[in-house]
Amino acid sequence: MISDHDVQVEFLFRDFETLTKFTSDPDFQKLQAEEGPYVSKIHVVTSIGWLETYVKDGEVVNIDKEGKPTFPGWKEVSVAP
Repeated sequence: MISDHDVQVEFLFRDFETLTKFTSDPDFQKLQAEEGPYVSKIHVVTSIGWLETYVKDGEVVNIDKEGKPTFPGWKEVSVAP
């Protein structure tokens, strides 16, 4: 997809709790207010995804004995904090 825009801002959060804390932070809200004349809040595109770690420090992690991921499902991780 080709997007017609002049700027892109990207944030990566490890969980919804961190996202909520970040967007509630007074310094972040001040930054958002300063962007007002330059960044349209009408045509915002938001993408949500997640990272799954399977190897950490050279060790296999988050895999059970049958070789299946042990991460919680979308229903569990999508609950608001």
